[in-house]
Amino acid sequence: MPDHAHILLRVKEKIAQPVTKIVAAIESATTRRCREAGLINHEVTIFKGQGMNDRIVFDERQLDTLVRYIQDNPRRLLIKRMYPDLFRRHLSVSVNGETVDCVGNLFLLRKQLMAVHVRRKWGVAQAQEYKRQCILAARQGVVPVSPFIHPIENEIRKEVLEGGGSVIQIVDHGFSERFKPTGKGLDTCAEGRLLLISEAGASERSEEMSYKKASRLNRLAEHIAALTPASAVALRK
Repeated sequence: MPDHAHILLRVKEKIAQPVTKIVAAIESATTRRCREAGLINHEVTIFKGQGMNDRIVFDERQLDTLVRYIQDNPRRLLIKRMYPDLFRRHLSVSVNGETVDCVGNLFLLRKQLMAVHVRRKWGVAQAQEYKRQCILAARQGVVPVSPFIHPIENEIRKEVLEGGGSVIQIVDHGFSERFKPTGKGLDTCAEGRLLLISEAGASERSEEMSYKKASRLNRLAEHIAALTPASAVALRK
């Protein structure tokens, strides 16, 4: 990639040195061979010494997911470059009195919004009827706003997107400088049908979901959904 490299290592036996030593050796050898081949000047280094983000893969399923991610990364970068406005980070945006960080199509906030929140006390029939009503509203152009934590909420999100609708998702993490939505979210974002919102200054790493956190994210979704199309004009970055 233009600003980082993916290296997939399969460790077949116990190693005496930490993996950081192996990566450092790969970086050094790569730089040396590029210099010898005349690809770069002797003063230039390939790697900028910004550290590494390592992950241990525990089974073949995780390995397959990681391989697909690495293979798809160039396409993801191309999409991000083709639609820069739809992937730009909007930090400390004031939305209906809430200060949030956003990635995606901010203009979704100008549509009619609907907070999606399935209560735990509901029975199966009530939850399914609520799901039917939410999907019907989305087909009429209403944009669901939710962290989509409950399984029924997640089903609503999937069906709305599969039907060509848009969603605003409240996430429990912040957005790094190189952040891109994962999976199908990347293509949905490029189509202008997705807006991700986090609490301003939130940690870039997701933490285990708790009842307290879920309640906080749902309150944020309800507050944002109370925004009217007319007042959305007052958004400021």
